[in-house]
Amino acid sequence: MTENIFSVESRTTYSITKKLPPCRVDKELLAELENFILEEASNFDDGSNENYEVKIWDKLGEERLKSIRDIRQEYFPDNITNIKLEFGFLTRNQITVIFSLWGVNSEFTISIESEESRRNVEGIAAKILHIINYYKTSRFYNPPKIFNIIYAVYAFFFILVLVLKITKIIYYSDITQTILTGISLIIAGYYFFTFLTPYTLFKTRKNHNLEKWRSWIVFASLEFIIFGLIGGYLVSRIIGK
Repeated sequence: MTENIFSVESRTTYSITKKLPPCRVDKELLAELENFILEEASNFDDGSNENYEVKIWDKLGEERLKSIRDIRQEYFPDNITNIKLEFGFLTRNQITVIFSLWGVNSEFTISIESEESRRNVEGIAAKILHIINYYKTSRFYNPPKIFNIIYAVYAFFFILVLVLKITKIIYYSDITQTILTGISLIIAGYYFFTFLTPYTLFKTRKNHNLEKWRSWIVFASLEFIIFGLIGGYLVSRIIGK
């Protein structure tokens, strides 16, 4: 988060930029944010709706609209990359919300000039996050970067142990092999899903179908781990006896 304060006579300008959480984005969320932004903007000296616009980017180009309600389709294009709601592109008071497909630019920026600029900005920021909170997606598919380090360490450990067993430097039981294999498959599957799942899930036909496939693959993977690996091991132990 970044913030700046500038004084103009008895008025001050307070600005912040905050990262948005991973979330689902559809027209309902955008309309709710748009209503709130325009309601807040009406309190500004330069709060005309003429200073507000919506920008939508896809892999082919950019579309500019005066309102999110100008979109008639239920779904966004499959190749959509960014959506920006922006008030104040020509004024000193600004509220901008950007949703980015892979989260690089997913953030909101607020800059207000008033006698209580800090309080005003913090109130607007809290309301924006409150609205988006109802559309947040699970952090399961967008984990903190520290998890990448943990998984890298485990991968190194697993490969090292496997090499040591193949070269007969160490020995471990079949149950240990089953556990290590199961954990490795879970991690590999998890990374596969995080790769497929964007930071921002725009409402597109592609993402709608992806979620169906993702749910099916998750249950199929769990079934394989439970009944394939663990069940197979238990059967072999029973028969072995």
